[in-house]
Amino acid sequence: MGPGTDSGTGAGTGIGFGIARDLIRRKLLGQLGNLRKLRDNSAVEMVNSAIERIPTARNIDSLRFIESEAAIAYWGAWREVDVVFVERDRARVPEHWLTFGVRRSFLTGNPRNATNPANAILNYLYAILESEARIAALTMGLDPGMGVMHADQRARDSLACDLMEAIRPNVDEYALDLLQSRALRSAIFSKRAKAFAGSCLR
Repeated sequence: MGPGTDSGTGAGTGIGFGIARDLIRRKLLGQLGNLRKLRDNSAVEMVNSAIERIPTARNIDSLRFIESEAAIAYWGAWREVDVVFVERDRARVPEHWLTFGVRRSFLTGNPRNATNPANAILNYLYAILESEARIAALTMGLDPGMGVMHADQRARDSLACDLMEAIRPNVDEYALDLLQSRALRSAIFSKRAKAFAGSCLR
């Protein structure tokens, strides 16, 4: 059964929706920490406002709308994060590789098939997180395919995608620290800087 059914665990039920709200709240609280590191006070205010509105959400669609508004502020704060390359590569890389940019590919209009290294790195880390979330669900005896927020689909472990939400900010923090502390080599990226596999990219 998928979300919205009477299974007792889907997003359309009290238990499932309560879980969904808690996962999103944890995600946004984690994002606040990263925004403080980015020193974007305006985005902090917007995400704080979204957190305050979570209790007012009455269904999964309204919860996702709150989350999406926070996401606009959150990823907006990442746009100008510098991506540094080793000195010999600086003149060789495309201009759009030198900042984080937007959280969508020029090819797809969404995060898949990233077109710059920063987003490719993040996609790779999310793919690892997705695998770990799947393993965690199985370890606890849960079906990783039965989602709470993400609709059940073939070839996607929707519960793993749900569990990822609360941990995404930790992955983001790791990526941010890497970008701010290390010079990259262009040779490890293709000219398209394609995303790695993963079904829960956002």
